[in-house]
Amino acid sequence: MMLLNRFKYLNRSRALVAVLASTLAACGDSGTEPLAVVSVNVIPSSGALDVVGASVQFQAFPKDVTGGTVSGQSVTWASSDTGVATISATGLATAVAPGTAAITATVAGVAGSAVLTVNDPAQACLENLKTVALPVGGTQTFEGSDCIVLPAGVSGDRYRVAVVRPATSGTETDVVTATLKVLGLGVTQAPEPSGAPSLVALPPVEIAGLSEAAIRKAMRVAEATERFHLKLRSQDAALAREAGYDLLPSRPSGTLQRLVAKAPSPAKMVFEVTAGTTCAVTAGNRKTGLLISENDDLAIYQDSTENATKPVSVGLAQKMTTFFSAYVKDMIPQYWGNVSDIDGNGKIIVLASPKATDDVAAFVWSGDFYPTATCAASNAKELVYFNTDLILGMEDASPTYQALETLAHETKHVVSLYSRIAATRRTSSDQFQPSWIEEGTAEIAGEMSSRLAWAATGGPSLNAAVDGESFKVGGKNTITPENYGVAIHLARTAWYLSSQPNGLVISPTDAVEGHSVYGSGWLFHRWLGDAYGGAASAPMAEASLFKALTDSLNPAGTVGLSSQTGTSFLNLYQEFVNAIALHRTAAPEPGKHFTTYDFVTAAEIFCNPNPVGVFPWPVTTNGTAIDCAASPPVREVSTATATFKTATYSGPMGITGIRIHDFVSNGSGTGAQITLTTGGQPAKMQVVRLR
Repeated sequence: MMLLNRFKYLNRSRALVAVLASTLAACGDSGTEPLAVVSVNVIPSSGALDVVGASVQFQAFPKDVTGGTVSGQSVTWASSDTGVATISATGLATAVAPGTAAITATVAGVAGSAVLTVNDPAQACLENLKTVALPVGGTQTFEGSDCIVLPAGVSGDRYRVAVVRPATSGTETDVVTATLKVLGLGVTQAPEPSGAPSLVALPPVEIAGLSEAAIRKAMRVAEATERFHLKLRSQDAALAREAGYDLLPSRPSGTLQRLVAKAPSPAKMVFEVTAGTTCAVTAGNRKTGLLISENDDLAIYQDSTENATKPVSVGLAQKMTTFFSAYVKDMIPQYWGNVSDIDGNGKIIVLASPKATDDVAAFVWSGDFYPTATCAASNAKELVYFNTDLILGMEDASPTYQALETLAHETKHVVSLYSRIAATRRTSSDQFQPSWIEEGTAEIAGEMSSRLAWAATGGPSLNAAVDGESFKVGGKNTITPENYGVAIHLARTAWYLSSQPNGLVISPTDAVEGHSVYGSGWLFHRWLGDAYGGAASAPMAEASLFKALTDSLNPAGTVGLSSQTGTSFLNLYQEFVNAIALHRTAAPEPGKHFTTYDFVTAAEIFCNPNPVGVFPWPVTTNGTAIDCAASPPVREVSTATATFKTATYSGPMGITGIRIHDFVSNGSGTGAQITLTTGGQPAKMQVVRLR
């Protein structure tokens, strides 16, 4: 027994020596050779691709007997079926056709494998497969999870697929990647579809009276003003609570006070220019304003300190008072209701002040509607704070006239903010409008003042459709003080819809310069006035609809929109998208469509903004943009339609955003299968048939 135990001890000792020797060999000095490769791990161990042409990167990790990775080894890659997937020398596998292939990595004669599956999209879609069946001009809406098939039909059949993210509200950072995958079902790549335009040549744009720099400046002003107004509107409810909803009463017209107030305004007036988050007076913000010019409807003052360095001339102030009396004073009550008259002077007061600076066009502060006893910083009057540079811009070498439509925009705010405070007080709940509605409707006021002025000086009537020819004077697109407000809305429309991402109720993060709810909100409410207000039936026919939306007896927000139209906001949104998708195409327009604009031609009056293609600027558009700096100007060439071939279209998308894709069949195969992914976020596909 003792000999047996000793034998076991010697064996254990020899085994321990062997293990130590092996360990020392593996962990030896720099001159020691690495251990041999005994296995190869391939990562990922399994993979799947959903679209032919898509790729996935594989990696190989050779292992030694201890499980450690052996570095510095060359790898040879192979696919068991190159008809399913190919593999590059670096391990990048690319899908060729549906099926399964083994992806093998060989290192030092040792192989390891992974499984790659190329899914058959047609098979994967069977559970949600829906075939589009539409007459020309017809529309269908599908869930984002649906798999749809555009039928091949005959060569030249055209479809427009709008990807949308319906919602009633959202945030700037709510941006997802929307990916539309197209699988051509037996589609050949040639011949090109008959009857479909190849390259569409648009004439070079010449425009008089408005430079590209001026348009870009106007876009920056809109963006900055939107942000500033959003901050003020977020404070309105808090200010109302601080002031106890103690609104100063409006003086009814015809009272003795109103008649007496037609007397001249004082040459100097003291203003509190706090316009802050509370009603507290801030030291140093009491300013003296000098009266520059006035009439019975509008008085324009300027901060006396600013007046010493960049004075507003009497002539410029008179342009504003004249425009206001002619095109704003009577329009505002028709569209939005009577302007309050809390100070009994029957006038709007404009204060040109450094308080409206940093590209902020102008603003109305709701604190001015309260008595000073409850809101110490209140000026207790209908007061518009105005950016002096905007006024001075009317006499620049290349003048702009944004100050004129801004007068109407801000006067509308005077009416609607007073009304919304009254509604909040009456209901004991927040009845302020969301920014996109408040600003969008104020932009309608600015547009209508411009259209009134334009019609009075030879432009289109109020209920006529503005098109590209409407701006022509002597063969050139010409911007005047009267039509400026219309032109700038067309520019904002172009930058809103052509931006990716874009959004209706919010301006999303990373939207292009110039995108704002001034553009999206105006376009929606212009459609609302046309489609639900009967704008084409008679001049100012839509006024009653907008007036009802502003009335303090009616609810705010999307609830208010529903109450006046008889349909939900989400349905309105889908109708709005259909109106955009079918606007001025060869197909019949939907029942609820734009009537007072031909955006396809009118939005092409600019050199910039002039995104490639035309309204509504599908993401499938390709071509070369116009170059007005060249001599002679270089014409734009573009095609806004993709074929039914297999392809992937991907890009960012904001809440209530729109991504439009156009497709044309060449008549081959059975059609185009389409699937959508939006990062798990709800979305829909609205399909219209264009031909």
